[in-house]
Amino acid sequence: MPAARSSRLTSRQLSAAPYSTSKHAPPDDADIIILSSDDESSSHTPKNSLPKRHRSITKQKGKAVIPPSADILEISSSDEALAKTCRASMSRDSISSLRAQLKKAHDEIARLKAESQKKQAQQTRPSISLSELEELVTCEICTLKMWTPYTLPCGHTFCQPCLTDWFNTTLAQHITNNPHYNPAVVAALRATLNGPNVPAGLRRTYEAQIALLEHQHPPPSYTCPTCRTVCRTKPVEVYTLKSVVRNVADALSETSPQKRTSTPAARTRSGAVRAPEGPWDGFFPRG
Repeated sequence: MPAARSSRLTSRQLSAAPYSTSKHAPPDDADIIILSSDDESSSHTPKNSLPKRHRSITKQKGKAVIPPSADILEISSSDEALAKTCRASMSRDSISSLRAQLKKAHDEIARLKAESQKKQAQQTRPSISLSELEELVTCEICTLKMWTPYTLPCGHTFCQPCLTDWFNTTLAQHITNNPHYNPAVVAALRATLNGPNVPAGLRRTYEAQIALLEHQHPPPSYTCPTCRTVCRTKPVEVYTLKSVVRNVADALSETSPQKRTSTPAARTRSGAVRAPEGPWDGFFPRG
């Protein structure tokens, strides 16, 4: 430490002395003493104090290593445009595929929904068995299928053979109880009355004769076999029910029997047999 003080005193003395104006040469660098404080940190060493070789190595560490030119992939603007086009094409294809799949899924859903509604309708729809349907088209009298069904004014329906037999039985009983009853006479008078060019006087005569004959020999009362309602008009054939009967028979592998007609024989004034025009003309003369 005494050397440091002497150095400071020497420096002060030198700084206090006036600059010499002599023409002597400046002192050498070896004769100059650099004063520094003991408290200064060594970390404030100027950068220029580092050796040149050390500084060059430090600079090289901060630089990135340049790869060889063979490893560099050059991308031009045309390549970027091609890549964008490819991506756009792939995107369009993907969207089209998704739309097709979505449409297919919607169609499948619609098909399944329609099938479900159809099955539900079939389950809720009232059904009837073939045996029940066969019972509905069966005649109450003969318990056979009504191949030729006829409906009476009361609404009951029977097959033609059964109704014919029923009316024949009624007519036979009436003739037995009224031997002078002759329906052919009244039928002939009515036919003449309904003819063309009948004079008014003759028409009144025929009407009076018909009324007298019906009063003296009233016609039989044909009734319904079920409810006994008097039938004043001819039975009417039900063609719709006739078609249903044939469909049921086809389902049961049955064939329609040969049509049978049994109507009473009507007679003219001379007593000749006159074939009726319809199956019920012998029971209900046309008036």
